[in-house]
Amino acid sequence: MVNNKLEFNIVLDLDLNTYSSGYPVNITLTNNLNSSIWYAKHVNCGMSCFEIETCDGHVVRYSAPCDWFLASHDFTELKPGCNFSVYWDGKVMNKDASASVWANPGCYRIFIPYVKEDRRAIGEGWGENVERVYSRKFKIV
Repeated sequence: MVNNKLEFNIVLDLDLNTYSSGYPVNITLTNNLNSSIWYAKHVNCGMSCFEIETCDGHVVRYSAPCDWFLASHDFTELKPGCNFSVYWDGKVMNKDASASVWANPGCYRIFIPYVKEDRRAIGEGWGENVERVYSRKFKIV
């Protein structure tokens, strides 16, 4: 089960509210809990730890499709009081997933799935207790 509630103890922040097309979106995940969280820092298939969706909830593909069941998750610990930053270059896949193009102007938000238990020791994927932290909405113009 995926928990879609906003989590204020884990913060997903962006550097701007509005971006020009082609301008990178800087993303910072901060853990303000008293315990660690784990996120998939690197996954294969050209993906990163974050996902992008339009403000009406449609997930935006920013990498070529792959067999998700073969995707590997490198679960990385984010300790209490720590943060890390990553960026999205503003590109998405075109409709037939044959090329990367600039995202259309519009309203978006970013989310990062995470878990509160170390999945590395278990040797499994995400498991059942996946939560998401969402950024605020932002615009591409």
